[in-house]
Amino acid sequence: MALAQKLGLILVRCYLFGSYYYSLLRALHMFLEDKNMEPKLTAKGTPLTDFISNLSKDAAEQQAQRWAVLRNHTRLRIIDLLNRYDGLLCVTEVAQVLDESLSLISSHLSILKDAGLVEAEKHQHYVYYRVKTNAFDGFWDYLETFVGQ
Repeated sequence: MALAQKLGLILVRCYLFGSYYYSLLRALHMFLEDKNMEPKLTAKGTPLTDFISNLSKDAAEQQAQRWAVLRNHTRLRIIDLLNRYDGLLCVTEVAQVLDESLSLISSHLSILKDAGLVEAEKHQHYVYYRVKTNAFDGFWDYLETFVGQ
């Protein structure tokens, strides 16, 4: 009789007699059963051990943060505006064109700059922004992993 089976019988006896060791023995029993079990299968009968994720938890978190920057409609409008006119626009000009407050545009430009999507140049008293060259290469590279499969 296998150790897991013996432990199972002991578990039943402990449960029937109300032993306080029941939960500890139950955990040990589950552990031993997992070690002795056949590999789990998918609905199609393929062992789960055949499946490997290409994206680690850390890489998924980085991708999620990268894509989250583009989730805001104001930031998308700013990127569209800066990209469309392929030149430098200051916060005031962007705010006027998009009909938004200076503080809102400034905040979103800061987020876009921190994400590496826009770059800033200072001319006298003004800071001008433009879409950074190759800013979206990381997005394209990630999307190409789906197309290439």
